[in-house]
Parts: sequence; structure tokens; C-alpha cells
Amino acid sequence: MTTVFLQATVAVRTADHDQALAYLSLLPGLLGLEEREGDGEDLLLAAFDPVLVDQEALLALTAAPPFLRCDLEELEQRNWMEPFRDFFTPVLLGERLAVVAPAHCGSSPGLVEVVIDPGLGFGTGHHETTRLCLLHLLEYVRPGLRFLDLGTGSGILSIAAIKLGCAGALGVDMDPDALDNARGNLCRNGVEALVTLLESTAGTEFRPHELVAANIATVHLLPILPNAQACTAPGGHLIVAGFLDEERDEVLRRALGRDFSLVAERSEGRWGSLVLRRT
Repeated sequence: MTTVFLQATVAVRTADHDQALAYLSLLPGLLGLEEREGDGEDLLLAAFDPVLVDQEALLALTAAPPFLRCDLEELEQRNWMEPFRDFFTPVLLGERLAVVAPAHCGSSPGLVEVVIDPGLGFGTGHHETTRLCLLHLLEYVRPGLRFLDLGTGSGILSIAAIKLGCAGALGVDMDPDALDNARGNLCRNGVEALVTLLESTAGTEFRPHELVAANIATVHLLPILPNAQACTAPGGHLIVAGFLDEERDEVLRRALGRDFSLVAERSEGRWGSLVLRRT
């Protein structure tokens, strides 16, 4: 664990609150978000790992609308998720899958349960992009497939892939705190022998997998998209998420070609996801 974290105190108009929150929520190195509503102007307090965050990118993002201003300071590290563990309610996806906190384990009889202890890794099933990816896994997982999870966070997608029938999974993340959280979640679900976790960037080359997911903020997704495609085996599928509705056309434009075609897409709120098939 690092001893300090970087706090970004961001001011936004109340009308732009949700959009600003959406932009911040998928930035790399994010540890947690706190919202403080005001009279026409709200504050968003975002905590980042000082090693993993790109401060220049953060300042560039918050220097433009919908952000009004951003102040950065280093503060003592704490686990932002700790106070909220008991309040994570089960997330039901389709008629087969439920994401639950340890306190709710066994509360979804007849469903495949993914047990996630909220920690310093993105992915509890409560964010739209995670739910979109899980719904795609319900459609595209087949027994025996190998799954590559680029930006694994809490490990939620890798765990779900194994429990739905994949033979093995590789979860990749550059955040050591997220990987620590993911390791614990693998053990909670009894899949630690079938999922390999690797501290690396999503741009690292890996052998082709039949099913690949990249749930990463657009600013970081686009540069690694060619590598994600190269890691998708012929006949396999690539799930892409982490982009807003207004970014969909650019992501799709960059994703098409290279022997890839669009076979499915979903949206929830202002977020979207794509499934691409490699021929």
C-alpha cells in the first residue's frame, strides 16, 4: 500500500454532475469518489494512486467543460470503500447471474453468484460499464473458452467468466492495490486456480484468447485497442466498454477493420458497449 493518495477536488455545475462523475469514474489509478452537493455547484472529491494516475491527463480533462476547476493535494492513504461495504446490495443480471457482497453470499438461490468484496479495484457490478460487460459474458461465454480481462480491477469479469464456463482466465491490471483486491475475490469465489493475475499494462502483447474484454476509459482504450484486437483469436469475440454514448462512433470507427466486425452492442444510461468478432 502507498502511504499517500492524490485527491482531486473538482467543482462542477449541478446540471453537469452526472457527466463529470462519469468522466472521472474510469480514470486509471482511481481509488474512490465522494460527492458533495451544493447550491448550483457541486464538488467531486476523487482519490487517486499517485503512482498510477496521469496528472497531466487529469488536469487537461478537468480544465475543460463540464468541469469548472480542479485542485490537487496529497493526503494520507485510506480505503475509500471501507465505509460502504455493508451497503452494497446484490446486482441481478438476466436470469442467471448475481453479483453479491460477502454478507449476501447465498442470497440468490438458483443463480450463479459472483462474490465481490468492495476494495481498491474497480468493479462491483454497480457501474453501468461493468453490468454491460457481464451481460455480454452471459451471451458469449462457451465451455472451454480462454478469457483475457484487460483492466481486471476487482476481478469481477474474470470470476464471472470462469463461473459461466470458461476454462481459464488472465486478468491484467497496472494497479497493485486492485490486484490485491482481485486476489481476495478469486479466493472468495474458489476460482484462484483458474485465473492468473498479472501486473502489467493493457498494451502488453498476450497470446490470442477466444474471448477478450477491455472495460477501460476511452482516453486509454483507444491507444490499446489494436493490441486488444491482436489478442483476440480468429473467430473470437472482443468486448469493448468504458465509453460514453457520444464517444461510441469514434470507438466503433477505430475498432472496425483489422478483420473485425460489429456483432452486438448495448447501452445503459450514458454508457455503451460493443462486441466485435474477429474473422
